[in-house]
Amino acid sequence: MSGETLASTLLSLANWLTYLAYLGLTGSVAGQLVILPRAVRHEVDGDPAWPVVTRRFLAVATTAALLLLVASAARLYAQTYSVFGLDESVNAELLELVALQSRWGGQWRPQLIVTVMAVCAVVSVRLLPRAGWWLCALCVSGLAIAFPMTGHAMAHAGGVALAWTLQTGHIVAAGLWLGTLTAVFCAIVALRAASGQDDQVAALVQAFSPVAVGAVSAVVVTGAWTTVVYLDVWSDLWTTPWGRALMLKVVLVSATGAVGAYNWRKIRPRLGASAETGVLMRSSRLELVLGGLVLVVTAILVHLPILDQ
Repeated sequence: MSGETLASTLLSLANWLTYLAYLGLTGSVAGQLVILPRAVRHEVDGDPAWPVVTRRFLAVATTAALLLLVASAARLYAQTYSVFGLDESVNAELLELVALQSRWGGQWRPQLIVTVMAVCAVVSVRLLPRAGWWLCALCVSGLAIAFPMTGHAMAHAGGVALAWTLQTGHIVAAGLWLGTLTAVFCAIVALRAASGQDDQVAALVQAFSPVAVGAVSAVVVTGAWTTVVYLDVWSDLWTTPWGRALMLKVVLVSATGAVGAYNWRKIRPRLGASAETGVLMRSSRLELVLGGLVLVVTAILVHLPILDQ
C-alpha cells in the first residue's frame, strides 16, 4: 500500500469512527428526551421496565462520547500523516504543528472542544439526569454545526452558508434516523432480557416511527439539495470518483430506507408478541448493517475532490 493510499485510508477510518460515534450520541439523546417520553404515554406510568431503557441509552451515550474522543485523536493523527507521513514518521511535534498552526487544525479544534464538552455532559447525567441529558443535546447540536468546518462545505465555490447549513441538517437527520435506531435497538435487547417486555418494545417502536419517517425525509431532501449545489453537470455522477461514490451512497441509503419502510409498514402494526419482536430484531440488524455501509461510503466521499472546488 502506497503512502498516499494509506493516508486516505486512515482519514476515512477516522471519519467513519467519528460518524459512528456522533450517530450513537445523537440517537441516545433523542431516545431519552423524545422517544422514551412518547413511549411511556402508551404504558402505565411507573412501569418497572423503563429504567432499563434509560440505563441502556446512557450506556450508548457513554460509549459514543468516548469513541468521539478517540476519533478526534485519530483524525488528528490521520491528517498529520497525510501531510507529513510520506517523508517522516508522525511524532508529537508534527501533531502539535497540525493541531495548533494549520488551517485544518483551526477548524478541528472547535470540534475537539465540543467533543470534550460532550464527554463531560454524559458524565453529568449520572449526577443531574435531566440537566445532563439536555447538556448532551446541546453538544449534539454543537457537533453538527462544527463538523462541516473540516468538510467540503468550507471550500464550496458558491458560498459556505448554504453548503454548511445543508450538511448540518444532513448530519442531524442521519443521527435521528440511524443513531436513534441504534439506541432503540440496544434498548429492545435490554427489554427482552428483562423477562421479554414485548408491550414496552411495541411502545418504543411506535414512538420511534414518526421520528424515523421525518428523519429519513430530511436525509433525502438535504442529500438531494446538496447534490444539486455541488454538481456542475449531471454527468459528473458517473464520470468522476466523487460522483460514483455518491451514487453508491444513494443506492445504500435507498436499500436501508427500504428495510426501514418494511419494518414500519409490515412489522410495526403486528408488534406486541414475542415472535414479531424477533422478526423486527432481525430486520433491524439488516437496516443497521446497511446503515454502517452508508457511513463507510460517506467517510470515503468526504475526501474525494469535487470538480468545482
